Amino acid sequence: MKHARGRKILWFVVTIAAVFAVGYYRQSIQTGESVHFALNYPAEGADVGGLGAMGKDGYLAVDVTKVSPIKSLLQPHVFNLSSHWLRNVGDTPRRIRLELEGFEDYDVRWESTDKTWNEETHEIERLLDPNEDVTVDWFVTLPRPLPTEDLIIDGTIVVIDAETDERLTEFAVQFVRDPAAAPGGD
Repeated sequence: MKHARGRKILWFVVTIAAVFAVGYYRQSIQTGESVHFALNYPAEGADVGGLGAMGKDGYLAVDVTKVSPIKSLLQPHVFNLSSHWLRNVGDTPRRIRLELEGFEDYDVRWESTDKTWNEETHEIERLLDPNEDVTVDWFVTLPRPLPTEDLIIDGTIVVIDAETDERLTEFAVQFVRDPAAAPGGD
């Protein structure tokens, strides 16, 4: 009888600990290793986007020092850039292709929830109407140990009109050890 009660208490404690661990892990990936941002096209300057749905920074700086112990154990040095709001802010429907510049030395995995996403060409193979948005994710793996420079990656996400090859948007993305190394850093 005492063993059954002890197992119930132990099960309760393990369940509560698991709930808190999942919550801690989720928060850690949102603050350090998973960065959600807006990316608008066609756009220039601060109108390109930035952190959050209404981001207006014109660039994105990923602080590689914000890594939780749990995330570091499960996915060391993998950083997720997630453009939940890759939005057509123009007045013309467009089919888009995406490119990364400055990431050539790093392993990058691309994903999108859009059904017309072409993983090989990095295109959304349908017209996106004005004010329509899609999600694209980049999973960037940095080397171990991390480079010692303050500015690790100085790259650009480029949005291109897939039909005309016109560059619609250039969005600066930096991976930094020191946030002051980013273009808008203090």
